[in-house]
Amino acid sequence: MDVCLKSIYDKTNYQNYEVIVIDNNSCEEKTFSLLDGYKSRYDNFKYFTYKCEFNYSYLNNEAVNKAS
Repeated sequence: MDVCLKSIYDKTNYQNYEVIVIDNNSCEEKTFSLLDGYKSRYDNFKYFTYKCEFNYSYLNNEAVNKAS
């Protein structure tokens, strides 16, 4: 995930965007540390945790609902 997020922030010239990550049942502290790091560095980064059975459509719709 870090490679993907780094690429977005390093290579994007456009300024009017936001990155929304929907976490679904992650359990490694390393994951939360990574997400917290991006959240503290970038105003346009958000992440939300959902503890539910995996449902791709539901999670993507939740991300759309959180978008500015």
